[in-house]
Amino acid sequence: MKSLHILRHQRGTTLIELMISVAITMFIVAAAAYVYLGTRETQSAIERMSTSNETGAFALQQVGRDIMNAGFYPTTMPPSVRTVASDSYPPAMGIPARTTDWTAPHNIYRAPIFGCEGARFNHKTATCGATVADASDSIVLNYFTYESVNFADTVGQRRDCTGADVAPATGGDPSNAVRRLNSGPIPWTNMNPDLPPQEPLFVSNFYGLNATVMAVDGQTVNTFSLACGGNGSSPFGTTNTAAYQPLLAGIEDLQFTYGVFGSETTRAPDRFYTATEVNALATLNIDGTDLSPWSRVVAVRVCIMSLTLGGNTKIADKTGASRTYLNCADQTITQPASDTAIHKRHVQVFAVRNRLNQGF
Repeated sequence: MKSLHILRHQRGTTLIELMISVAITMFIVAAAAYVYLGTRETQSAIERMSTSNETGAFALQQVGRDIMNAGFYPTTMPPSVRTVASDSYPPAMGIPARTTDWTAPHNIYRAPIFGCEGARFNHKTATCGATVADASDSIVLNYFTYESVNFADTVGQRRDCTGADVAPATGGDPSNAVRRLNSGPIPWTNMNPDLPPQEPLFVSNFYGLNATVMAVDGQTVNTFSLACGGNGSSPFGTTNTAAYQPLLAGIEDLQFTYGVFGSETTRAPDRFYTATEVNALATLNIDGTDLSPWSRVVAVRVCIMSLTLGGNTKIADKTGASRTYLNCADQTITQPASDTAIHKRHVQVFAVRNRLNQGF
């Protein structure tokens, strides 16, 4: 009897107990996996939103930096044999004209800024393409620099937005061909990379959007990239078809409006105009000089729309809930449920600060 009692207390786990234990274990593992996957998805969404925000902010500052450079012409220069003093953009030509005088490749480069509404700027013809409703804009920004080749390798503005020298030893923008020379017998025929050019060099950058196809998390994503070109990588008049080089992906819209002044009394913007409206404005006589409307632009409002790429970023939204966002036209857009991206608007007004001239 004693041995039977001991056996009864040493019996094993029943099948029902084992099944309950396995079920509880599986439930705990499934819950842990669900929490892990949810956390990973949330982290991925946060990273995508952070990347999109950084992309928009960086694109805004990239374009804004060049807007603030627009119209710059160096005022500190060594003695020049030029017979007409000049410290303004565009530089005045000497009388009589000299080989170092700058000749604008096209009239639009005689203004610091030029824009195309709903179209891409064509650097070959210096014209805008056909305007397309709701399409992104493009902009051209012009200035001069007085830097040597070696100085521009580390800092400075001698290189265009693609990193190309606007006045290399051979080739480059023809308008800089003589101005870049700085050594040898006079008239100079050589270029010393350690010395500044004999006359400031012309720099022009143009920005727009490129259609881009990307692979994100194994998915094919169609988006746009902020793209740029310049007279270092694509000298004007050339047949370079790859003028716009992509810089940042994840940009869906790029819009510009221009603050133009119409009175020499205040020189404050009348209001902000589209590129088409600027072209329709009249030329005015300011300080005894006829200025085109593009020469009277004193501020530029830049609007960039960025969006997240790949995956579902709206993971916190209720099923079927609609999300809205503000676009560059100040319109409230309601996203369809199928649109799982986050759209964000980045807006800033940049002053065109290089408006020095000989009349104050």
